[in-house]
Amino acid sequence: MDISEIKQWLNLSVRISQEFIEQFTDCAVELGAISVWIDCDVVENGTHFLNQIEKDELILTLTFKQDINPESFLQELCREVGLKQIPSFELKWIPDQEWVSYTQDLYKPIKISEALWICPSFEKITDKNAINVMIEPGMAFGTGTHPTTQMCLEWISKNAQNKTKALDYGCGTGILGITAFKCGIPFVTAVDNDKKALEITKSNSKLNGAEIIVVHPETPINDSFDIVVANILANPLIEMKNELSRYVKPSGYLILSGIQAHQSEKVILEYSNLIKIMILHTQSDWVLLGGRKT
Repeated sequence: MDISEIKQWLNLSVRISQEFIEQFTDCAVELGAISVWIDCDVVENGTHFLNQIEKDELILTLTFKQDINPESFLQELCREVGLKQIPSFELKWIPDQEWVSYTQDLYKPIKISEALWICPSFEKITDKNAINVMIEPGMAFGTGTHPTTQMCLEWISKNAQNKTKALDYGCGTGILGITAFKCGIPFVTAVDNDKKALEITKSNSKLNGAEIIVVHPETPINDSFDIVVANILANPLIEMKNELSRYVKPSGYLILSGIQAHQSEKVILEYSNLIKIMILHTQSDWVLLGGRKT
């Protein structure tokens, strides 16, 4: 179908366990979704279309530029990621003439602190005296709307001073690495296993005049960092505990996010023999963990 013929866009919202988020997102894009995002209002309020969402669940919204059969699409998607049952879902049609305003209404300038704002690329800078990080919302996580991102941003803005090197692992849009650079850290490396996210990080870095090294996890990183920040999910953070801890230089900081409050004890325990971490901040049902390497 020619894109000029499209009269409506389809949003498909699904309830999904956190352990399948990364696979689900990647496969959804491969199968035709043009955008994927976490429904942040649902995460904070805890309710959605049919049932109370469980603590280990999130609501993902997939956008399509053509009509699809949701049951068939989800059936194929679940088969690819290893889910035995199709998750609960809801459909919503967005008229084409409202698409630009609809998407732009989702992203407004966000005040993280007195010194830091996150601004969509299509918005004007709100506070010229603050650091303004411009982000092009797209097919990668990290627009500044989610509590996990906001807690990381606030921590970076307060602790970047006098630091030389930072690593943003699971960079998404590059928002955390770009913020680290604009807050004064001269050498920043961003890593993501999603090639599209790497492209978006490069684009957003250019938009902000940030000189960031952007690499795939398969590229060896023979360096250590003053700050290592990873805003992913609890299970991947546990799986990568040795790798992430190794990247932190002595007296450096490890900052972990994407963790729900009930998961914090397990993550802290898993890292206990590597770096002593603790809860630094809580927002909604999410926590920011961090510690200093001795």
